[in-house]
Amino acid sequence: MSNIRQLVYKDPNGNLINATSVVLSSADSSYGIKNMTTGEVVVAAGTATSNVSTGIYQYDVSNLPSGVNYQLVWKVVYNGKTNYYPITFTVEQLVLTGDVGYTVEELVKKAEGIVEESIDTTDDDIKVFILGAVNDFSDDIAKTLPPLTSQTYSAQADTWYTLPADLIEIDKVEIGNYKTYSYDVRETYPAKIKFSSTGTYEVWYLKVPYKVTTLTNKPDMHPYLHGAGALFIASRFKAREDDENPDSQRLWQEYLMDKAERIKRLNNPSGRYKVVEDVLGGWR
Repeated sequence: MSNIRQLVYKDPNGNLINATSVVLSSADSSYGIKNMTTGEVVVAAGTATSNVSTGIYQYDVSNLPSGVNYQLVWKVVYNGKTNYYPITFTVEQLVLTGDVGYTVEELVKKAEGIVEESIDTTDDDIKVFILGAVNDFSDDIAKTLPPLTSQTYSAQADTWYTLPADLIEIDKVEIGNYKTYSYDVRETYPAKIKFSSTGTYEVWYLKVPYKVTTLTNKPDMHPYLHGAGALFIASRFKAREDDENPDSQRLWQEYLMDKAERIKRLNNPSGRYKVVEDVLGGWR
């Protein structure tokens, strides 16, 4: 989940306009965001913001600990004039209501309630069957929403580095707080990456989900999606001796609908982000 701080910049008539530049910086250039209690600088002065549309500037504060008072300063340059707008805020902890993640064992318990019969995972054959079903569930979710993770590279310029073997595709590459496109990828297996300049890079990538091997593992996906796994297991369990079992087919349709709704909520910005607007109703 993300917390977004958003600057809305308007002219005296209330029309959205772009400034010449908008960064995070105090007037004395000592910080962009600081902890109001300790004085610690948590975001450096001069940090770039994202100009997502005309007059709209954003900065993601999700990585800051929640429940702490911070001061952020928008430094706005327009028509040759520089103004500073300090904002005091706290980061709220955001979660989607409902499921927060389940182990395989917990999913089996939920599936038992759906099928209204015991699923005996002490039986080795049943255990293997359930683990296989959960891995198939992870693969099915990954077709639409693969897991996202990152790896850090302390890289020398123009040097090839091996990317993770479970990589599907690169989502973005960051250096510091900045997104960069200054890299090349060699599509071998495993793939390789090199950067145009020396630095520390964070490579965010979509990955193949790992396989569960024990009942205490959790499926490799956003925890909000775990809840759909109980329906997946229930449908598979009902079909284990009869592929055309009507209960299995009914549960499969319920799974497809539940999965679609959960993915929709995760993909819907109003369900994933809290956006707080700092409105400047006219340039100074």
